[in-house]
Amino acid sequence: MTMAARAYSWFRSALARMRRSLEAVVRPAVEALAVAYPFVAPAFVSFEIDATRSDSVGAAAEAVTAVQDDVEVQSTVAAESGAHNASTFTSTATLVMASITVDAETTVGEGSLAVSESALDDSSSAVIVVSHDVSECSGAAAVAANSSAMSGTEAAGDVADLSAAARNPPGLELCVPARYGSVGSGATADTLVLASPTADTDTAVGTGTATAEADQSEQAVLSVSNNDSPYNEAVAKLKDMSARMEAIGSPDVKHPDPAIQKQLRKEYYLLEKEMEQCVTAMMQTDEFAAKEAREDRQWEEANYVANLKALKAIRRTMPVEVKSMSEAQLRTAESPSGKTVPAEIARKFKRTNILELLRCNPSDIAKTSPVVLENLRDMGLSATERRALHVHLRDTAETWKAQQGSALAVRKYEWFRALKATFKSVVNSYDTHVEQYGPIGDHPYASRDAPDVGCPMLGKQCPLKADQTPAYDVDLGWPDSDVYVTSSVVKGSPYDAGAQAMAEVRALIQEMQRADALQA
Repeated sequence: MTMAARAYSWFRSALARMRRSLEAVVRPAVEALAVAYPFVAPAFVSFEIDATRSDSVGAAAEAVTAVQDDVEVQSTVAAESGAHNASTFTSTATLVMASITVDAETTVGEGSLAVSESALDDSSSAVIVVSHDVSECSGAAAVAANSSAMSGTEAAGDVADLSAAARNPPGLELCVPARYGSVGSGATADTLVLASPTADTDTAVGTGTATAEADQSEQAVLSVSNNDSPYNEAVAKLKDMSARMEAIGSPDVKHPDPAIQKQLRKEYYLLEKEMEQCVTAMMQTDEFAAKEAREDRQWEEANYVANLKALKAIRRTMPVEVKSMSEAQLRTAESPSGKTVPAEIARKFKRTNILELLRCNPSDIAKTSPVVLENLRDMGLSATERRALHVHLRDTAETWKAQQGSALAVRKYEWFRALKATFKSVVNSYDTHVEQYGPIGDHPYASRDAPDVGCPMLGKQCPLKADQTPAYDVDLGWPDSDVYVTSSVVKGSPYDAGAQAMAEVRALIQEMQRADALQA
């Protein structure tokens, strides 16, 4: 068989696999959504592009004609160079399975339904997005737009009605995303925004599993992932290898039989090498990147309130002109409340000068040289100080991240990432310690009489005591809002440099002559 014939045969089988994957993944998900919402009949079109036909556009056009009612379904054909519209794509190059997109809006109660399926060439995820328009709240689809309305029995009843409508199939339940997280049906919380259908637990959908995310927006995403994707295969493989390594015990496992001991140690070594390769492959998948982004966003939202509180607490003790003041000036300068900056805080501001960024405009920080940022002293920062710095620099870091074509922006973003990684580690250690021994005010310490009761750490070894050094619990009256020192660039006069230098020399000579005259 020639190379061309083999390539053609592989291409035909690949197209067949893609079509089967598309039908197996998307169709059950759409049907499940239709069961949960009986009044919805979402369109699903199955089509196959025949690569043997010279008229590839005609093959794609046949799929476009399959529409239901007022739902407009469009097929696109993707090639190696990217996606092209089926009506304009004429190349006979390597065709891969394209996407089915419901472009027109289909009414779903008070909202709209949109079904989008990305190219399944590598078993990527199909996403069904159900968005509700809450501009008009009426009937069972009415959702309380604020906590006071949500506390009423009528509003709770409306949400309960919506929950009952989403009980079929099992595993689909209706949640109410609040500003900071997802709460159960009928519960009260700050500013309830939207009632959205989600699949909370691993509900079987075709060959994959359904997971959902309530992202505090006006959308609930039902993501159907294929279990045969490289990411899921890597995760399953890692679980199997971890279980086997745990069963072996350690790389220095002992066994009465020397031959078996040698075999077990060799197997453990090979599993370590294979696990390293598997982790590397998993980290390169789109699913891993999406999971990391989702977890990072959830972590940011969970810590946002505490970060903002820390930023305001530090700014109340920090003068706006802190960068131009010395440590002695900070100790003696009178604050708006009539007090002076405590010596411990003044020392921290000047010796750990990265804190001075809290009084710098983010637009000025974005333009700062990476050399300046990298030379800022950040040793000994407490959890509170790291919280304040993170929330202050977070938006600026997004600007650096978007400028990856610039080597300077890359360096600045890497500097922020290192700062963020340390911040996460410190906060996680702090939260773990609080969870184990209790928060401030209810944090007992071990004593000689009861050495096994309470926190066993001494001094700053305890994360709570380290965070209180210094304690930003005093309000000195300086603004805690976004008030920054003004910076300006004065253009020099290179042509008058000599004249200015001569004037300075004359002034110096006059001062010296005056001093000599006074001594005489």
